[in-house]
Amino acid sequence: MESPYKGAKAYLSAIIDLYDRKVVAYKISKHNDNKLIMDTLNEAISKRKDIHGLILH
Repeated sequence: MESPYKGAKAYLSAIIDLYDRKVVAYKISKHNDNKLIMDTLNEAISKRKDIHGLILH
């Protein structure tokens, strides 16, 4: 998601649990790039005790 912020663009990357519709992890960046996505994914994985059976799509 792109949004103006203090005269510049800010990009939001979020991962939502589709079962309970809660935000599992999110990151905001000035750049819409792979680092933003990987940082979000790594945060989501680090918050889970067991990633066995985890599906990301």
